[in-house]
Amino acid sequence: MPLFWTVQNFADGSSRTGVHHASTVKLMIGGVPVDKVTASPNPDWPWLDQVSGLLSKSLSGAGAVNVYLVADSVSSNSLHLTFQ
Repeated sequence: MPLFWTVQNFADGSSRTGVHHASTVKLMIGGVPVDKVTASPNPDWPWLDQVSGLLSKSLSGAGAVNVYLVADSVSSNSLHLTFQ
């Protein structure tokens, strides 16, 4: 199952801000890295970055887990998702 995460840059698009400029981007769910993660600028809104990854079927029934990004070794704030 794909997961999409959108990150706001707070920039005019001309400066090097945003997750898509990072050398490494990891999407972490429950402390486990997600497979096939990509980070790119959103084609419709230049101030947003889009991070996508494939969720493991093992998350089914996992309950509440933390989700966060790690870009160039810097962690984002986390959010909570509940998997049934």
